[in-house]
Amino acid sequence: IRTRCAGLDEETAVIYRKGRKNLIECFGDIDISKLTKRDGREFWRWLLKDQEYAENTAKHRLRLARAIFELGIEDELIATNPFKARGLSVSQTAAEKEYVERSTIDKVIKHCPSLEWKLLFTEPHWRFVAALGLGIVCAIIFFTKIISLPTLLVENPIEVYALFFGLVAGSVVVLMAEEKPFRSLDFLHVALGALAAYMVVTALPVHTPDAAWFVFLSGAVAISAMLIPGISGAFILLMLGQYQRILEAVASFDVSVLVPFILGLICGLIAFARLLGWAFSRYRRIMMMVINGVLIGSLWRLWPWQMENVIERMPYIPSGEGVLLPLIFMLVGAIVVWALHRIAK
Repeated sequence: IRTRCAGLDEETAVIYRKGRKNLIECFGDIDISKLTKRDGREFWRWLLKDQEYAENTAKHRLRLARAIFELGIEDELIATNPFKARGLSVSQTAAEKEYVERSTIDKVIKHCPSLEWKLLFTEPHWRFVAALGLGIVCAIIFFTKIISLPTLLVENPIEVYALFFGLVAGSVVVLMAEEKPFRSLDFLHVALGALAAYMVVTALPVHTPDAAWFVFLSGAVAISAMLIPGISGAFILLMLGQYQRILEAVASFDVSVLVPFILGLICGLIAFARLLGWAFSRYRRIMMMVINGVLIGSLWRLWPWQMENVIERMPYIPSGEGVLLPLIFMLVGAIVVWALHRIAK
């Protein structure tokens, strides 16, 4: 591929490199002459199930793999092409039929007054951002004005923590299922993530500071968590002991809390988004396994039944009355995550 790309234009070379990246991620460092038609079928399954590509995108990537192996046959590096059997006709979607010519797009971009405006027009997915923002605003209003979550955290902490425990445990199951089949190193990465999370949550004091610097830090960490699959900002705020305080500040519009928190959100988003994008583009599977480990380790802090003293919290196994309802809330949380995952799929 490196030799072939040397004589091609950059756009075509990038396409070939993407194909090479897919093949390496799926099969690893192996002798390509040993690949069979069964491996070709496994590659197709990997594109659809593990990478979650749309069918047309998967067909394009499979066609690219076929083209790469045809080059190998031409250069007498291999004898057969394991990707040759599958039909690769690509259907046109409704969105693709709404075609806008490149010349029209260029005219619009040309009339943007500055580079910043051009980036604003070309980069963000505005419908997605608007829908996400509307959902966040509606959730804040609902859980501060209609159902007061800060009040529930005071009056029914066990049930609230049980719901969060179910949500996180359900996320672990869903995310782990997406990474099958497991490899031996996966369990090491999960263990490292779980150990790191356990060390952090047990090191946190029972009552965290209310100072502006800690609110700022909580905002930065929470928004960073929202960029990570399976981890929510609310979950992080709950672990840091700031969840109730932030919700109360939103309900009462407490500027002394909201200003450092929002500044933390902005700084965390700017600092973490590119780093996370870089890490996922190169080490996606390792990142996913470490994230699953972090979720598992953090369940120690979310367990609803905790013995609390001045220094630490210690989970315990409950008995007697009052256990059934929290267990139901756990189950509801896990079912909600599973249902949302099915809808998304």
